[in-house]
Amino acid sequence: MRLGGVTFRKILVQRADRLGDVIFTLPVVRWLRTRYPHAEIHFLASPGPAEFLETQGLIDRVIRFESVGFGEIFRVAARLRLESYDLYVSLWNDPKVAMLGRLSGIPVRIGDATNRSLAWLYTHTIRQNWECLSVHQVEFNMQLLSPLGWRPEHSWRWHLDVPIGALDSVRDVLQDVNDEDRPVVAFFCGTGGSNLPIPDQTILKTIEVLGDAICPVLVGQVADDSPLRLASLSDGLNRLNQTSISELVAWLSVSDVVVGADTGPIHVAAALGRSIVFCPIRKSNFPTRFGPWTSRVIVLRREYLCTTVPPGFCLDTSCEALPRSEEIVRAVRALIVPGESIGHRHLHTLFLKESIRILVIVNSRVHHHAMVRLARRWRVNGLILIPVIQSRVSIRDTVRQCLRYNATVVVCPEMPVWKAWFIRLIIGAGYQYIPPTVARIRLSVAEDESVFLGWVEDWLNRGERVVI
Repeated sequence: MRLGGVTFRKILVQRADRLGDVIFTLPVVRWLRTRYPHAEIHFLASPGPAEFLETQGLIDRVIRFESVGFGEIFRVAARLRLESYDLYVSLWNDPKVAMLGRLSGIPVRIGDATNRSLAWLYTHTIRQNWECLSVHQVEFNMQLLSPLGWRPEHSWRWHLDVPIGALDSVRDVLQDVNDEDRPVVAFFCGTGGSNLPIPDQTILKTIEVLGDAICPVLVGQVADDSPLRLASLSDGLNRLNQTSISELVAWLSVSDVVVGADTGPIHVAAALGRSIVFCPIRKSNFPTRFGPWTSRVIVLRREYLCTTVPPGFCLDTSCEALPRSEEIVRAVRALIVPGESIGHRHLHTLFLKESIRILVIVNSRVHHHAMVRLARRWRVNGLILIPVIQSRVSIRDTVRQCLRYNATVVVCPEMPVWKAWFIRLIIGAGYQYIPPTVARIRLSVAEDESVFLGWVEDWLNRGERVVI
């Protein structure tokens, strides 16, 4: 049953997750506000993101949802039942919050049908292809509006309100240290969340090299004994551990360039249209799924080999996964200079290139040499190909190589189909959220990079896990 012609009076949107995940839901809220201008829209959020959402004029009320046990869900549902909602849009398929819509007696409930054990809790479901790396998280969120009349050809955009009081205060502080009108570069240094931040010394070295060409501003949350917390910037501002969420949004809004890892405030900066140097250090966070959707972005996602399988994550300054100060300096200088914006299609291609890693399994040194030449040519344009030799296709060796090289596509014409499925099963069950696609094709040394990238996108869009 389609709901395109139904009018709703009171809507509850749910994403009781981290800040970055909540930022990706703003286009959904904006579309609902446009589609149902007279409806009252409430948002169910965890305490951290709730503080941010309370600054946004699109939302009438923010309901804070603490992490509770299943026993508490019934008491929360009883309170929500008193609100008499008539539409529940569940953007996070967590069992507890999926149950809330049904227990609260909301008559129309929309959610993801991928998890069959939860699908029965919704009245209208959309089956989403979570293994498709070519779909951004915002696009997944928008898909859930399909029962209400949204279509994939419809455009979406972020809308983010900057608190006026915080903005005026930030401008006053900035004017005192930046009377020469230098470009403002905000370095987001951490939230204490699950994502790795850029190392302290790398940020300090970057600021030192850029010198008085920029006005640096340090924002975020770090440990009290961090070198960044104690740093004194003669030509900039150190606002670490000193900003509320409203002030943080204001600082990001006045910045010309924002530098940071894969954290929520980076996506706030993207929604504000800022230029971004994006350093997704954790290998499992693919840019094409979780990248900052902005018109000017440079992705610094380094190749690395970890000595442990599955890879460990640390802040060892010798780790190849960490961005280098010279890379950040080049990226900041490139973004400071006014330039053309990246179109939607080019941004999508950029993220896809930075997300896929192609493991090519060959059985001879001659073919390996040819693939090394191809890898060198493709690397110039940002596409990573790693050739390895296996005289016979080994499940154990392939699994280890996929994990070590962070492979998202495996190319091996000699691999039996049953081995391809078994390798995907092992990796998906024990190590990676999205197991690699296996392509049983043969690459030549003259292979065109853009053609191959098109093939990969087609495989992902069609949901092909093993390409014959």
